[in-house]
Amino acid sequence: MLGLVVLYFWRHGGLHEFVDNVFTHNLEYIGAIRSSTRLEYCWGSLTTLVRTQAIVWVFAAAGLVALVTSGRVEWFLFVAGWLITSLVGASASGYFFPHYFQQLLPPLALAAAVGAEGIAAIKSWRTFPGWNRWAALCVVLAILPAVTLWPFLFTYTPAEAVRKIYPGNFFAEMPELAQRLETVTSPAKRVFVFGAEPELLFYARRTSATRYIFLFPLYGPYGNAHERQIEAAAEIERAEPSAAVYVPNLLFFVSGTDQYFTKWGLSYMQTNFYVDTWLKADQSGGAQLVKASSDIKYDSLSAGEQLIGAILVRNPTWGP
Repeated sequence: MLGLVVLYFWRHGGLHEFVDNVFTHNLEYIGAIRSSTRLEYCWGSLTTLVRTQAIVWVFAAAGLVALVTSGRVEWFLFVAGWLITSLVGASASGYFFPHYFQQLLPPLALAAAVGAEGIAAIKSWRTFPGWNRWAALCVVLAILPAVTLWPFLFTYTPAEAVRKIYPGNFFAEMPELAQRLETVTSPAKRVFVFGAEPELLFYARRTSATRYIFLFPLYGPYGNAHERQIEAAAEIERAEPSAAVYVPNLLFFVSGTDQYFTKWGLSYMQTNFYVDTWLKADQSGGAQLVKASSDIKYDSLSAGEQLIGAILVRNPTWGP
């Protein structure tokens, strides 16, 4: 399959781009995080995951031991190898986001099942009927996930659940922001998103003005970052987007990061667009959309308020 993909890009003159975006760029990406920072990120994610997975980890460890002690060495090598390679995949980037650990779930569940089987076979358990043993094991395995996930499944609204999972982010407000974006644009026109929120394009059913639906590849310790920024700016100018969304990410402004695209983007938006809607947060962290007014500027914020982003619409007197 990989061979067919490579052949396709080679036939269409895109082999260099394919290698750069799939391999070279990602190797630079994973090499940018220091060891101490990697450990900090890893510890932070593990303290989150332990709330629901601690018991499963214990059962999985017991399962690996049971495979060795019972002589099922081939199965031990298979499950342990699967766990190790999945762990390598989850930790390669160094960021250790909790959702990266999803690739560990299949071998972890398999090892935990073997562990449950081994624990159920312990002699002291045999005084209880078989169905009692398995019921007790199921309760033990399910209790932490059930307690943790209960409010997410039965209490929180989708927006509340997203805020609990991703505190400090404003993903819950993106559908409403996209609805406004859809209102002020036509399907045939393109949209420039200065940020890392490509879901806006999905919710609004609009096409990006650049192939960089999020701007992370333009910012970072990459040898060709400046060239990518120039290329993206030219692509946006050719697309002549009818609207822009400004929702910057802090990772764009890390010390030492090339800021050519930031300066160009701000100038481009100020020259060609006017603000239609502000997205701001109050002291409690709650966000709201505010229709822009000609007599209210973005820096006219109340005490404790924070500007999160804005929708900008192309001024018809300044361009198509």
